[in-house]
Amino acid sequence: MAKHRKLALYSDQNAGINDAMDQRLMGLIGRTRPRIGYVASEPDPEREYYQRTREHYAQLGAVVDGYLDAEQVSDATRVAKLLTCDDF
Repeated sequence: MAKHRKLALYSDQNAGINDAMDQRLMGLIGRTRPRIGYVASEPDPEREYYQRTREHYAQLGAVVDGYLDAEQVSDATRVAKLLTCDDF
């Protein structure tokens, strides 16, 4: 049987006005402690925004596990990790 995945592209989680969207995302994932992949929308060499995003999701009970930026899209291992971050 084919495995189906959910993909949500959600930007600017840290704006402070997205509580309803955060709850909807957590509901779509449907796990107690979900693992979420992260795709950078722009270069973040120091991973400052990524760290803030990890902290944001930690407050929701989720773990950001997997990071991908534009320079890594040809790295099959990184892409695979991102696409399987919700596998348990």
